[in-house]
Amino acid sequence: MAAVRTALLAEGRDCLTLAVVHDPDMTRYVPDLSHAMRALWRFPWERGEATPAGRALRATGAGPDRATELPFYGLDLDGVFLPDVPDAVYRADIAEAVLRRHGLNPFATLPYFAPGRSVVITGRPEADRERTQAWLERWGHGALPLECRPADTPHTPDTVARYKAEAATRWGCTHFVESDAEQALRIAAHAPHLVVSWWSASDARAWLIGAAAQPLP
Repeated sequence: MAAVRTALLAEGRDCLTLAVVHDPDMTRYVPDLSHAMRALWRFPWERGEATPAGRALRATGAGPDRATELPFYGLDLDGVFLPDVPDAVYRADIAEAVLRRHGLNPFATLPYFAPGRSVVITGRPEADRERTQAWLERWGHGALPLECRPADTPHTPDTVARYKAEAATRWGCTHFVESDAEQALRIAAHAPHLVVSWWSASDARAWLIGAAAQPLP
């Protein structure tokens, strides 16, 4: 677009460039007429360019390189790495439930992910970070970056799904693995640029999820 505009101006022509949207953090040439979109926006074919390695390369002024565009995984924690503690246990005694959770062993089978290209994004609150990090280190996953739910994010299905979608987008994830079916649907609706999988630990397999937000009545 920039090259065409330069050529037309060199011929003495008037020229305005137009795109429906652009990413102000990634776009080298911003059209004259366009809408800046930052939150939860990415074309599906741009997944690779948004990975941390892809962003770092683009920041140097270099063009795309497939070696930096390999999949980057966001991973739920409870239900993926270790069993979920039943809600009834939390309702009975939160402190006991937290202690019980941190004493659990990991599942024997985990979904595929690349340790150097992955981040754990959990619905556990930020206050639980130290215990959670210790559990990951105990079981050989201490090198994985960890995102915990901010203190000001309510623990409701949609707010947690939105937080996970936004965190995965900020990290540049191309894929997200979620253990709760409803959460997987909500994440897919909030972030259609992600390849979202619902992971079933009991079956040791995943299902790809596609979802769209429903129009308001």
